[in-house]
Formats: sequence, C-alpha cells, structure tokens
Amino acid sequence: MAAFLRKNFARGSLALGINALVTQMTLDAGHTLPTDVGYFRAVIWNMGVYSNPADDPNTEIVEASYSGTPNVYNIVRAQEDTLAVLHATGSEAALHYTAGISEDDLNYLGDRKSVV
Repeated sequence: MAAFLRKNFARGSLALGINALVTQMTLDAGHTLPTDVGYFRAVIWNMGVYSNPADDPNTEIVEASYSGTPNVYNIVRAQEDTLAVLHATGSEAALHYTAGISEDDLNYLGDRKSVV
C-alpha cells in the first residue's frame, strides 16, 4: 500500500450536493485539494452549522482521488466507520489526519522496513 497524498490546509466546498450513492464529488473552483496521482482521505461535513467536523453527526470520511476533470474527485464512501449520507451544496471537504491514515502509515512503514 502506498502512503496517502498530503497537503497542508487543503480544503474546498461541494459545488454540487451528493446523496449517499454518489461516487464522485465536484468542488468549487479555487479548492486546494490534491490533484496529483494517488489518493487521500477527506472529511465532509456541514461547516455552516458545525465549525468542527467532530460535532456534526453526519460527518463522513471518504477516500478520494483526482479524476483528471477539473474540480472532480472519485470517492469511496463511508470510510473509517462513518456512513455514506447526503451532503448539501456548500458542505466542506477537507484533509484531516484521521485514525485510518495513521494506521495505514504505520503499516506502510512496517512493510518498507521488511523490504530494506
């Protein structure tokens, strides 16, 4: 497994709302999420009501990769024991360090040590 893409303070807002079945998210122009080849975990929540994603009962963690189309990301929903839920237009999507990233990083480092 490769390490996750990283970028400090990366964020954007959903240009289009998504329901629980959607597997792509479109962000407003000017977002700062990674556009490199690879994947990252993003947290989606209603920042208009909850400044902290930990306070929003509908916060969702997704695994995302840039689709190659400007502002569009492919997403795998409901990561790390969150649920795939509806997110309205304007919801925040941001890179946050999650427990799953930490676990995957430790596994990646462990795998690399055994190869060296």
